[in-house]
Amino acid sequence: IKFEWGDKQEEAFQVIKQKLCSAPILVLPEGSEDFVVYCDASIKGFGAVLMQKEKERIKPLRVRALVMTIGLDLPRKILEAQTKERKPENLKSEDVGGMLIENSKDPEKPRKEKLEPRADGTLCLYNRSWLPCYSELRTLIMHESHKSKYSVHPGSD
Repeated sequence: IKFEWGDKQEEAFQVIKQKLCSAPILVLPEGSEDFVVYCDASIKGFGAVLMQKEKERIKPLRVRALVMTIGLDLPRKILEAQTKERKPENLKSEDVGGMLIENSKDPEKPRKEKLEPRADGTLCLYNRSWLPCYSELRTLIMHESHKSKYSVHPGSD
């Protein structure tokens, strides 16, 4: 295949370069009011939104709605779910790919848990609250976190 670089290819390249190096402005800021940055970070990515004015009130209302729906005993529910899933009969199905327990090659050495306790008794994995994969609590939290149209994640009703 013969390589050709002409005016048409140069123009297409310049358009692609311009699009990749500039970000569209969806809304211009109004006045001199403060801005609020909302972030959503995970192991696989990071997203952030810069908001101003009335939109900043959406997030606190959403947090309050989650607490009201689940109740104020959320740490207790997390602890109960964690305790249930750490039983030997449940741990095998919960420990997908050795994420929770590091198996040693030497059968004489004990297995080392990767979960770390917090002051309230709940466990965390990589400095984040650990919720068992197969618990009703995880389903409830995921439902509550995604059901609002103001949710951080797309795909809500």
